[in-house]
Amino acid sequence: MPPHDAAADWPLGGTEPARLVRAHPWAKTPFGPVEGWSPALRTIVDLMLGSGTMMCLMWGPSAALIYNEPYARRIGNDHPAALGRSAFEVWPDLRHMFEEQFARALGGEEAHVRAQPLQLAERGAAPRDHWFDLTYTPVRERDGRVVGVLVRLTDTTEHILADQALRRGQERQTFLLRLSDALRSLGNPVEVQTVAARLLGEHLRASGAVYAENLGDGGMVVTPDCTDDAPGSERSCRFDDLGEDLLREMRAGRAVVRPDIANDPVLGEADKAAHAARRIGATLNVPLVRGGRLLAILSVHYAAARDMTPGEVALAQEVAERTWSAVERARAEEALRHSEERFRALAEQAEVGIAMSDREQRFVYVNDTYARIVGRRPEEILGRTIEDLTAPEDWTQNKPLLEAALSGGRPFIIE
Repeated sequence: MPPHDAAADWPLGGTEPARLVRAHPWAKTPFGPVEGWSPALRTIVDLMLGSGTMMCLMWGPSAALIYNEPYARRIGNDHPAALGRSAFEVWPDLRHMFEEQFARALGGEEAHVRAQPLQLAERGAAPRDHWFDLTYTPVRERDGRVVGVLVRLTDTTEHILADQALRRGQERQTFLLRLSDALRSLGNPVEVQTVAARLLGEHLRASGAVYAENLGDGGMVVTPDCTDDAPGSERSCRFDDLGEDLLREMRAGRAVVRPDIANDPVLGEADKAAHAARRIGATLNVPLVRGGRLLAILSVHYAAARDMTPGEVALAQEVAERTWSAVERARAEEALRHSEERFRALAEQAEVGIAMSDREQRFVYVNDTYARIVGRRPEEILGRTIEDLTAPEDWTQNKPLLEAALSGGRPFIIE
């Protein structure tokens, strides 16, 4: 009976990396034949292959690789070809990410990296962004010599993404508060639209942003475009200028993202040339639709091609809604001011006494005729109550009439 070769059964285990280690021609690698591996190397390989934590062993100055199954899954199509090869050869474009830490550990000092970003693609899947905490630990022989580096990777992607989402939420809320503060003091509707577009453009680091309002006759009035160079002026254009495809989506209430104008399959060459002439490489268009009618469009553009995140699209939609609400408020306040100005112009010319009070019965307006009737100057009346200017014996009779007028809107006559 031939003698049993124990080396052929090592390392134990049924994982793919364990089987590959058993079958690999190690004599052609910096590790040398398995029969010559030291107890320290075998112990590290056994520990690594039996662990559920991502690990790889970088052996010698060339950083020759052995790794376990969790690591193999994450490197995707680079496995199994990476086994036994130098990490510097397998990932030359990532060398700057690990060379310094590897050298420190090979020199006998443990090294750490926190939240290292890596784009990985498991076999058959698209690349995804991941973040890892990495520890580079020296591997020593019995005589104390450092012969390799054990690298342990802890996936912190979920934690990083949660932190990023929290930070984006905070930044979004801070921006919306800033927007509300800026719009609150504005009384001109066009100024409201212009400021809102500018603030959104600055927040999204865009080249420019405009707010276009439907005039109801097929035309739009477009706010000045606050670009990087210089603000323009308010202008008019036609809805037809948007193009049939974009206008259809806007009327349907759907945001349209065009991340790469030059290669957009929907746009014709004339449209692409027109965008290029205006140095526009990407656009985000958000409609505001109320009651089935397209009221306005908020547009953000960039000089170069750029992807838009769902969060950025949602923020632009929120800004469009808030801007329109602020525009409606500004127009209502503007109409009220004009109404009050007309009332005052008429009241000042009236030959009868006219006064206005608030719900606390304090005078907020009196014309000169009323002031003459009560024998006081207007400034002596404003801010005082009706009771202050009414004789005590008359107040008992007039008070319930005033209260009825305030609560039910019933007029009364005092003779």
